[in-house]
Amino acid sequence: MTCSTRQLVCLVAFAAGCATSNPVANFYQDRTIGATPEQLAAFFEPSSTTPRVMVTEDYDGDLLRLGEQGYWVVGISNFTWSGMPTQQQLSKKALEVGADIVLYNSEYSHTEEGVRPVLGVVPGSSTTVSSSGSANLNAYGSASASAYGSGGYAYGTGSYTGHGYGNYYETSTISTPPQFYTYYVPYSARVNQFQVAFLRRGKRPILGIRGMPIPEEMRAALQRNTGVFVWLVQNSTPAFRANLLAGDVIVGIGDRGVSSPEDLSQVLFTHAGQPVDIRFIRNGQEMSVSATLNPLPE
Repeated sequence: MTCSTRQLVCLVAFAAGCATSNPVANFYQDRTIGATPEQLAAFFEPSSTTPRVMVTEDYDGDLLRLGEQGYWVVGISNFTWSGMPTQQQLSKKALEVGADIVLYNSEYSHTEEGVRPVLGVVPGSSTTVSSSGSANLNAYGSASASAYGSGGYAYGTGSYTGHGYGNYYETSTISTPPQFYTYYVPYSARVNQFQVAFLRRGKRPILGIRGMPIPEEMRAALQRNTGVFVWLVQNSTPAFRANLLAGDVIVGIGDRGVSSPEDLSQVLFTHAGQPVDIRFIRNGQEMSVSATLNPLPE
C-alpha cells in the first residue's frame, strides 16, 4: 500500500508478527537449573566470546555428533513463529548463557490466514488566509464663532478640508483536527517450528560416556535393574579408546558394582587417573575391558 503525504497508515501490532518480539529469549529453557556458577566453572571450559551459529537439517543427529565432540546442552528454545530469528538474537542469547554453539533448525508447521486491523489517519491541516488593501479618507466642513464683551461684539466664519490615505494587511489561520479510522487487510503467513539448542564445551571427562538409567524394556530383557545405559561415547576419551559403545550397560568399575548414573559418577571420582577394569553388558553378554581413566579436571 502506498501512502500519500495526506495519509499515513500504521499497522496495529499483534503477537504473531511483532517485529520487536524475540521468541528465542521468551521461550528459553535453562538446562543447568540448580548449578552454581562455581559448579559450572568446574565442569565447563571458559565460554567463547564469539559463539557459532549452526543451521542444521538434522537436529537430533547433529546434537549427538556435538555431544561426541564434548559439547553439552545448557539450554533450549522451541517455538512456532511466522517470523525468523536473527543472527543477533541467537548470538545475544548465547552470550548471556555462556554457550559456544547455537544449533538451529526450522521446519514448516502451517499457514496462518486472516485479517489484520490497520489504523489509518488523515492528518489535520492548517490553512492561512491573507487579505490586504488601501483606504482613502476625505474630510471637510465649516465653523463659525461669535464673541461678546464690554468692549463690543465680534463674529467670524471659516471652513476646513482634509485628506488621508493608508494601506492594510492581515493574516488568519484555519485548522482542522486529524481524523482516524480502522480497516482490515487480509494476510497469509508461513509459520515454522523452530528448535534451538545452546551448547557449551565441557572439560576433559574422567571416562567419557553419557549414561542414563536402564530403559524399562531393556530391564525386562536383561532381568536386572542396576547398571548404567550408555547412550553416548565421547571421542578421544578412555571410554572411546576402550571401545565402549552406545547401547552398552556398565555394571561395575574394578571390584565395585554400579547401580545408577549417580553411583557411576562417585566411583569414577574415586578412581580418577587410575587404570581400572570396566565390566559391562553388550548384546546380553557380560564383558570386561581395561582402561586408564583421566585425572580430575583442573
